[in-house]
Amino acid sequence: MAGFDASEIFELAADLKGSGAKVKQMAGVVVHKALIDIESDAKRIITEKDIVDTGNLRSSVSYLYDGKLSGEVGPDANYGIFHEIGTSTMPARPFMGPATDRNVPGFVQAMEQIVDGVI
Repeated sequence: MAGFDASEIFELAADLKGSGAKVKQMAGVVVHKALIDIESDAKRIITEKDIVDTGNLRSSVSYLYDGKLSGEVGPDANYGIFHEIGTSTMPARPFMGPATDRNVPGFVQAMEQIVDGVI
């Protein structure tokens, strides 16, 4: 195999080997941003749908981020679920589902960009 130059292959292998930590960090940024955006949209929806009496539900919506690749977002107010899914005497006024739905496309797009950047 005279004339074969494997330097590009070795360079790609080195890039891929070192990219694991970078990809994980970038994905963590995307997860964190999604949590913040969902929290913000949920609070906005609560206001738009006038699910505000004392403001407790809106102020109870928060997120927890583990600093890695996962987190949670939602209300701490125990009655938040009743607004989300409704009851036998109250119609559903969802805020978490729509907030999540609004942010999924951007989340997926950002994750795809990370993957495309590595490959």
